[in-house]
Amino acid sequence: MPDFIIFLISATFIFFSAYCLTICARPKTPVNAIIYIALISIAHIILASEALSLFSKLNTLNFINFNFIFLLVSLVFWKYSKLPALKIRLLELGEIINALKKDKFLAIMAVFFLVSLLICLFLAIVAPTNNADSLAYRLSRIGFWIQNEKIFHYETTSIRQAVFS
Repeated sequence: MPDFIIFLISATFIFFSAYCLTICARPKTPVNAIIYIALISIAHIILASEALSLFSKLNTLNFINFNFIFLLVSLVFWKYSKLPALKIRLLELGEIINALKKDKFLAIMAVFFLVSLLICLFLAIVAPTNNADSLAYRLSRIGFWIQNEKIFHYETTSIRQAVFS
């Protein structure tokens, strides 16, 4: 459970820093704002991983510290830009239900999507990674990265691990 709480804290830092920087970008439409938030969040994760990896400091505590510092910088940047908060109007539940009642095919596809999503979530949580491909090629690389606290080239004597990962 503590790992999940740490994940939520880090994700919150990333989201709010992306939100502050999105405000400073002055998006013209709510769709643009959502796209900006997503792109800035992804860029933030890549930047944090690469920067910490460069100094062999890629671990949980340093990642959260990096996210917190990035959030503070984003807040300062937003405060000095003197821009108001974003007003993104999301669809209300009633609008979604009405749309599903009007279009039966859309309702069937929505149910199929939600059931598929729940099955995938269940399998991702419950099923261990146990196929030969993951055990031989992918998990060994992840273990190497965690042990060395950096995402660098994975040196191996097995050409299959270098090629197939």
